[in-house]
Parts: sequence; structure tokens; C-alpha cells
Amino acid sequence: MRVVGIDPGLTGALAVLNGDGVALFDLPVMKGEINGYALLGELVLAHDVDPIDAVFLEETHAMPQNGSKANFSQGFSMGAIVTAVRSARLPMHRVAPSTWKQAMGLRGKDKSASRHLASELWPMAEFKLVKHHNRAEAALIARYGLLHLIHQENAS
Repeated sequence: MRVVGIDPGLTGALAVLNGDGVALFDLPVMKGEINGYALLGELVLAHDVDPIDAVFLEETHAMPQNGSKANFSQGFSMGAIVTAVRSARLPMHRVAPSTWKQAMGLRGKDKSASRHLASELWPMAEFKLVKHHNRAEAALIARYGLLHLIHQENAS
């Protein structure tokens, strides 16, 4: 089963989980915005190489402490990502941060815990730098998605 996890945002990342391996990509950005066209290209290319079973996207929402400009930017990024995934005609599931973090044993922990867990699961992947927390979280979202799909298969 092949699953994509996306940690949205301008510094966000995308992870493609295939068996025990993970491929990591920073979300494409152009002129301070998510480049939906480039993201669509990456998704279509990845799907053409080996079919993607599902995309799991971390659900975000406006947070008053971030201010209106940051919230608008986050919403714009989510729109570009959702449009790219839907245009690629891939099944998409939105997952709340609290849901996948609880399933991964990370609820209430900081982003360094995500990097640490991802490094344990995929020691050959690049999670060493602090800025790689988005890659780590994208990979963990994909792992959550894979486990979720397996659980659904077993339940039916």
C-alpha cells in the first residue's frame, strides 16, 4: 500500500510511504505561495510510477493568536494543496493534528519528538535538522494513514 502524508504550510512537506521506505519532499513554493501546479505534477508523477492509495492531509484551522495575515496565508496554502490533490484524482482524507499525534504517541509533545520518532522509524531519511520537523510530521501523517487504512481493511 502506498500512502502520502502532507504537513501543510509554506515550510510544509510531503512524504510518500511505500512499505518500509519513505520519500520526502518539501512543498513547492513560488513567490511566497504554495505552487499548486508543481505539487500537482509531483503527485501525478508519483502516482504514475506506482499508484497512490490515499493522501492524508493534516487539517488546519485559523488560530486567533496567529493574526489575520497568517491565517489567510494558511488557508490559501490549504486551498492550493486540496486543489492539487483533487486534480490528481487521489483519495484524500483530512486528519486533525490531535488524532494522528495521539495515534503516534506524540500528543502533547513538541516537534523534536516527531523528528526523534521519525528518525527511529526511518533511520536513513533526513530528519536531523530542526527545520526537518515538517518532513518528520509528513512521514508520521503518512504512517498514521497507512495504519488507518489497514485497520479499515481488517474491520471489513
